[in-house]
Amino acid sequence: MSRTMKLMLVVLFLTMAVILTPILSSAAQVKNPDTLIWGVYWELKTLDPHTISDWASKWQVDNIYEGLVKYGTEEINGDVVGTAKIVPSLAKSWDISEDGLTYTFHLQEDVKFHDNTPFNAEAVKYSINRMLAIDFYPASAISRYIDTNSTEVIDDHTVQVTLKQPSLIFVGLLAGANTGAIVSPTYVEEHGGVRAGELNEWMNTHECGTGPFMMGEWRRGEYWELVANPDYWRGAPKLKKVCFKIIMEASTRRLMLEQGDIDIVYRLPAMYMEAMEQNPDIVICSERGCGLQAFYLNNQTKPFDDVRVRKAVLYAIDQEAIAEAAVFGLAPVARSPLPAAVGEGFTDEFWVYERNIEKAKALLADAGYPDGFTTEVYYNSGDVEKEQCIVMIQSQLREIGIKLEIRAIAWPTYMQNIYEGKMPSFVISNTFPPVVEEILTPAYHSENWGAKGNWNFYADEQVDRLLDRLLEVTVPEERLDIIRDLQLALLANPPAAFLYEAIRFNAARSWFKGWVLYPSGDWYFYPAYKG
Repeated sequence: MSRTMKLMLVVLFLTMAVILTPILSSAAQVKNPDTLIWGVYWELKTLDPHTISDWASKWQVDNIYEGLVKYGTEEINGDVVGTAKIVPSLAKSWDISEDGLTYTFHLQEDVKFHDNTPFNAEAVKYSINRMLAIDFYPASAISRYIDTNSTEVIDDHTVQVTLKQPSLIFVGLLAGANTGAIVSPTYVEEHGGVRAGELNEWMNTHECGTGPFMMGEWRRGEYWELVANPDYWRGAPKLKKVCFKIIMEASTRRLMLEQGDIDIVYRLPAMYMEAMEQNPDIVICSERGCGLQAFYLNNQTKPFDDVRVRKAVLYAIDQEAIAEAAVFGLAPVARSPLPAAVGEGFTDEFWVYERNIEKAKALLADAGYPDGFTTEVYYNSGDVEKEQCIVMIQSQLREIGIKLEIRAIAWPTYMQNIYEGKMPSFVISNTFPPVVEEILTPAYHSENWGAKGNWNFYADEQVDRLLDRLLEVTVPEERLDIIRDLQLALLANPPAAFLYEAIRFNAARSWFKGWVLYPSGDWYFYPAYKG
């Protein structure tokens, strides 16, 4: 090779190196390293932890407020994963009396609320009593065990809670970010205080917890922010800000993620998720949650007030086809009103609703609807998973003469309409703490219609009796018998059409690290980071 040719090759190599270097380095460059940008399709509903029953709001409260206890993590094959194990948080330890009635919590010291007032035993008592007084969804199960006379301040850093009856799940109920959240008494009293059975409008849009993040700017219809609490008692968060940017179009969320303009998205259509699996800069995170996706039916309005109609719907639905369309077949179909992830007492042996169009038609005719009927079904706009579910349900129910008119509405309106029973049918999923009472009591006890969790407005005397008994029993074998009986009763008189086990999946840039998924569905941004 001539010297001239060698020189030309060297020049060419150096030129290519100069051209490629910025390309290669830009692929690894982290955009906005201190700010996590999340592409969402929903609007935030409320910041008041003691009134929350929707997950879009609870994910904010997870990071703003803290409870006495929380869910822990463990390392499996080198990965940190969330568990249902209860570990200390604002309580550094606790003791339980021999009779199982008295819980003594020993509190962390030198913890401050976001208004710089001290966290102490008085704040714990105030928060527990506030949650009970408001008496919304968070109080629906725990109020069976305690009332406003149950909590006693021993000293600044010791609080004692005396139960009305022993409970195997009391501490687990306190792990819920809504049930167990500790608020600043000073702040709440300065802004409306507590009124029994009423919402505090100020606390719907403002906060004062002890958590690693505080509420930042909130522009409705555009975005809202969590900003780091620099004085957080465990140490300042690695992220300075988490921005939830409302992007209704799934295709736009995908494009912005691929370009690195947002860091993470919650759920995208199957065709997008499958394509992004091939992108080395994007990580697909998925995990089964403790919950169910379901087709809810208002049991107090015609025609769904008739159990024969509800059974006809279950027989007409093809769960496998719905799960395939909505979640790529990744989620197991539901075979019980309990999610399998709860563990305790779950069984699928009572399931009888294999698809049977003729049986569905016969049930409709027997109920007085031989030609079917027309009704509306709702979902929150922008939620592709719910939309896919409803499109499939619409097609399947058409075969038995039921015509569904699909309506999409904004998330806050959607949830308010659920609470008030304004929609004849809708699709939604809930992810719960893995506690049977926390799942079944709010959802199916007739005392809990509407905002307290019974969104089907379901009533069944046998189910009520079994739920009441479950809250009293502490013998494990007896509990299992009751849980089995509950599943049988809820399938004999079904409140809704159970579709598939809840599954949570997100697509994130590979530079988003340290984020852990929990079976309970909680999202904690501490101590996650970008790097």
